[in-house]
Amino acid sequence: MNPLFAYCGAQIGGLALGALYIGTATNHTHLFTIVTDALFGAHWEIPGQTSWHDPRWPSLYWALLYLSFWTLLTGLLYRRRIFLKI
Repeated sequence: MNPLFAYCGAQIGGLALGALYIGTATNHTHLFTIVTDALFGAHWEIPGQTSWHDPRWPSLYWALLYLSFWTLLTGLLYRRRIFLKI
């Protein structure tokens, strides 16, 4: 019931994670890197399946987690009968 809210929120959240950083202008770390390293580790490997650093797995899992977050948030708003009129 709040698709525009979910779309705008996901776009703004993605831009914020890519644009905001911690550190100085010359030596910094983006929030997206901090979050993905905390969730998946800096050197992602699936034991027994991959023996190399394959960027596709964390990317897939990040997309699924991000989509799940916005789906759960809009589901919570729907359950509480909160409909945003943008």
